[in-house]
Amino acid sequence: MSNILQKFGMGECKYVTISFYPRITLSLSSNSQLPDAMPYRYVICNLLYLTIFRLDIICAVNIMIQFMQKPYFEHLNIVNKILRYITIMKDLAIKYFKFPLFVLLGYLYYDYGGDRYDRKSTYYYVFIIGPIIIS
Repeated sequence: MSNILQKFGMGECKYVTISFYPRITLSLSSNSQLPDAMPYRYVICNLLYLTIFRLDIICAVNIMIQFMQKPYFEHLNIVNKILRYITIMKDLAIKYFKFPLFVLLGYLYYDYGGDRYDRKSTYYYVFIIGPIIIS
């Protein structure tokens, strides 16, 4: 995780306590399009890899993936905020314990046609075994 932050010059940045505001409205018609989308895509691919270990950023990264084709500066600012959020958690880890009671719970949030531009549906899910989030 520290390597990813160092790659993008965010190793010693100030942290934020929340990675993404769920009800933020992102625009596809801003005048400030990035001249080259490749750095944005590179950051998103690294964040996508990081979601294997950091389940708390999956929602934010999933939303930012939708803008890989035509990113704007406002999208890059949000991606930088996600990187700043990772900074506060880079020394923390998830520790799994063995529990005698095996209870599997699953929750699903489905936003049918919620994207205001192309009416795509999105969904978020979480599976829990005991007190541990596994997916």
